[in-house]
Amino acid sequence: MNILRLVLVFIASQLIFIPVYGLEVSNNYMIYVYGSKTCPHCMTLAKYFIENNVEFTWFWIDDEENLDALRSLVNDIDITEGTPTSIVYVNGDPVAIVLGAITEDGFWESIINNPTETLKIYYGDKLFKEVITPEDFTNKYIGGSPASLDDLKELVIEPEADTSTDYIPTIVVAIAISALILYIYLRKR
Repeated sequence: MNILRLVLVFIASQLIFIPVYGLEVSNNYMIYVYGSKTCPHCMTLAKYFIENNVEFTWFWIDDEENLDALRSLVNDIDITEGTPTSIVYVNGDPVAIVLGAITEDGFWESIINNPTETLKIYYGDKLFKEVITPEDFTNKYIGGSPASLDDLKELVIEPEADTSTDYIPTIVVAIAISALILYIYLRKR
């Protein structure tokens, strides 16, 4: 029985090193993003979405059809034109427009988990205004030519370097913490 306890303590101590990725959401969602290949904020947002397994579709504004859709949105909703511009859909309905590259899980989770009847407009992480969602929103404002996820990944994800020894410090720390926990456990007995 003592061996079983030791094994359980060891396993529990190792669990703190398991990373968790992705948003914690309770609704179905999709984020549509208008971005530019020359915009560093767009690349930051794309990298964040890719690395955190966020559901999104990307539209390059160098495609005329996508640029026209973005400009229609900007004019009709009376917002500033810029990239990245994200449109958040929850359970099939548009609920927010976010101007800027927000890379905080809590921000996106809050929008997705708390949809409202109005369309919320954010400049950065600050709520700017709420408007009634225009009719035929999707047909008017969602571009027609999405980017390839593989092409987007090539632009934003750096090639992986040889990391065959990069994990060694983490393992050393994990073993040290595990040994300390085991030592404390055995001393109390």
